[in-house]
Amino acid sequence: MLVTPDELATYADQVFTNRQEDAASMILLGLQGELEAWLRRPIEPVTVTDETHVIPENFGIGGTSQWYSTTTVGDTVEELIPVYPVGPFSLPLTWTPINSITNVKVNGTAASVGVDYVCRAWGLDLYSVNRNDTVTVTYQGGFAASTMPINFFKLLILRAASREIQTMADDVVGLKEINTQHVVPATPGFTEAELFSCRKWRRKQLT
Repeated sequence: MLVTPDELATYADQVFTNRQEDAASMILLGLQGELEAWLRRPIEPVTVTDETHVIPENFGIGGTSQWYSTTTVGDTVEELIPVYPVGPFSLPLTWTPINSITNVKVNGTAASVGVDYVCRAWGLDLYSVNRNDTVTVTYQGGFAASTMPINFFKLLILRAASREIQTMADDVVGLKEINTQHVVPATPGFTEAELFSCRKWRRKQLT
């Protein structure tokens, strides 16, 4: 859980009873789930395994491309060597950004970083795969705890949770006094403006 009940109590300047602390935990978990659903990605780092089948249509550079390496001495070309590249094969992973890669296997054989693949923020560039290979990647995805978005997401959750806590308190007092508190109920969850403010971190989906 990104935000703890103690942090919410400090932010809202409240002292929670045991029952209120349980309610705060449910609110915080629900708000984090709501934000992750809108972002289409996990906020806290999670370890997952993706398995991808390399199909010919998505294989990147074909074998007919030609690169040339030449060595020139004066005006004389000493050698002309055609090179026929195969890759790289770009493999986007599901839960980005990528924090760390645990292992990469091609057809069950471990691949080496810097030789067989290069890690990017969105996935991998693979240099030693062929058509119809199966690539299995175990990695940690999600926003790292030290990055700026985490602090921003915590603030959004604290704002929304404090509104819900205050609304619950007003309802309880109103019921005890058998009248309303003449307070306009706060909108539960996040406002449109709050969600719009974190749109830059929303995972894009192709349809």
